[in-house]
Amino acid sequence: MIGNRETSRRLNYKLTGFDKDGKEKELEFNTQKHLRKEVFLRVYYSDKKVEEDVSGWEEVKEKLAAK
Repeated sequence: MIGNRETSRRLNYKLTGFDKDGKEKELEFNTQKHLRKEVFLRVYYSDKKVEEDVSGWEEVKEKLAAK
């Protein structure tokens, strides 16, 4: 925040994700929040739309099981 006004600055992220079958996918999204380093994210992604899209994300506490 600057003074009492929020800025509309968006941060762009590009990362490698994996689906439930272990298939790798490059994902891009933007947010106003800085992501913390060395955390695991659950990313909600849809490839069913005209444009592939990340619709949301959240930090998860545990590491996902290795395949």
